[in-house]
Amino acid sequence: SDKNELLMTLGGDVTSAVVPSLEPTEFYHFVVSAVKDGTEVKITTDRYYLYAAPHEITAKQEDEGVQLRWFCDGHSNDYQVYRKTNPDAEWVKIADVKATTRSYYDKSVEDGTVYYYAVKSGNVDEGKFSAYSESVKFAYILPTEVTKVTTSKTSIKIQWKESSVADYYQIYR
Repeated sequence: SDKNELLMTLGGDVTSAVVPSLEPTEFYHFVVSAVKDGTEVKITTDRYYLYAAPHEITAKQEDEGVQLRWFCDGHSNDYQVYRKTNPDAEWVKIADVKATTRSYYDKSVEDGTVYYYAVKSGNVDEGKFSAYSESVKFAYILPTEVTKVTTSKTSIKIQWKESSVADYYQIYR
C-alpha cells in the first residue's frame, strides 16, 4: 500500500511547488502524481539531503588577510565561501573549501574595505547546498606600525604610524 502523506493538490497548469518547513540535516524524497479522470501516474524523486547552513561565523584579521571560521551541524562534503562589500549587493563566491576544514583565509583584501562574508554547506559534486549562513561584517585595516616606545617612572608613551583608513585608535593593556 502507498503510505505517502499528501502535502498539496495543485492545478494542471502548475509545474513546480515549494515544500516549506522542512528540517535541515534530514533526507527527503517526494512523489509527484499526475491525475486525469481518476488515472494516477506517480514519479518518485531521488532522495535529497537538506543541508544545514553554517553558523557562528567569525572573522579575524591575521597577518595580511582575514581568517574565517564557522561551525556546521549535520553532514557536509564541501563549503562555499561568499563575500561582498555592499550589504545590498549580490553574494560573490570566492572559494570552495573541503568539509574537513571549517575555515578559510581570505588574502585578497584591501586596506580600509568593509567586507561581508557568508558560507554555504553542501556537496560540490551534487551541486546541492544550504541557504546562506548569517553574514559576518569585517573592516580590514592594514596593521599600523609602532614606531617608538618611551618609558618614564609612571607611564609609557607609545607612538605609531598613522593609518590612512582608521576612524580612531584604541589602546589595550
